[in-house]
Amino acid sequence: GPTGANSSYSTDGGNQASFVYHDPAAAVAGTAPQPLQFDESGSNIVIWAESNSVGSGFRAFVYYTLDGSFPEGAGGIGRGTTRAVEMNYQRSVGGKDWWSSAGISKPAPGTTFTYKIGFYKTGASSQWPSGPTEVTRKKNMMTT
Repeated sequence: GPTGANSSYSTDGGNQASFVYHDPAAAVAGTAPQPLQFDESGSNIVIWAESNSVGSGFRAFVYYTLDGSFPEGAGGIGRGTTRAVEMNYQRSVGGKDWWSSAGISKPAPGTTFTYKIGFYKTGASSQWPSGPTEVTRKKNMMTT
């Protein structure tokens, strides 16, 4: 998201994740053996992310492209060449939630695989940025 987005780690009354963390080279917590958060050790790629304890009603997606373009999408729908795969809640470790994607087919050698992760709460009202207050709120909701 934009610089400083949600720097206060607010959940906007439970309508957004206060943070979503993903480090491709870091290990996933709470499992043994610990896979990497970008795990390509099997026949498919599995992407993991950590969030604050968001509770029920949240969905998470990996948006990815295979042509080197920047992934674009929201609400689980990719735009243009972007594909989307849902992440599923796996467990809570130390008060934080862990999510993993369904297996993503490994691209052919030499293919540029680009991805981003997005969360949203089902049933949350849409926020139209009609003025400075709404724009600030909308920026805080950007956790991709």
